Amino acid sequence: MFIKQLIVVLVLISFSCTTIAQSKTSKKQRKEQKKIEKFEAIKTSFENATFTFEVKSISVRGSHIRVTSNATGRGIVKVYGDKVNAHLATIKAAYTNNNPQYLETEMNITNYVVSYLDQGRKVQTSFVSAYKGNTYEYTFSATLDGDYILKLEGSDRETTMYTGKLKV
Repeated sequence: MFIKQLIVVLVLISFSCTTIAQSKTSKKQRKEQKKIEKFEAIKTSFENATFTFEVKSISVRGSHIRVTSNATGRGIVKVYGDKVNAHLATIKAAYTNNNPQYLETEMNITNYVVSYLDQGRKVQTSFVSAYKGNTYEYTFSATLDGDYILKLEGSDRETTMYTGKLKV
């Protein structure tokens, strides 16, 4: 009788250990699947030229600061079709609130290109816009791991890197 009970207990323990291991694996698989689905949505939004980038930090020549709405008051880029609506602070504006320098305007987009890099684990879109005689080249990149970067080069400003979130 004791041996039968022991066998039943061992079978139940074995079954519960297998169930726990499968649960952990499926949780990891769900997390990975969610990451892939988000990346696919970002790729589609880049291809359709419809996305929003919210700035978390600004970096110029090694200077790197986190952005708060109190520090800059701005930090968003909306791309929709052939237009870009930019509200971006420079590094100077993020450090001080006196006489901030912002790129704050809506512009037409030209030369819109989408590229896939790193064996499809990174998608990048770039385009050019102009405002009041100044030219701006935007390069947005997103990785499967969730890194989102905007590199902004302008004829009237230093090259600035912004990290942030992409909303699609």
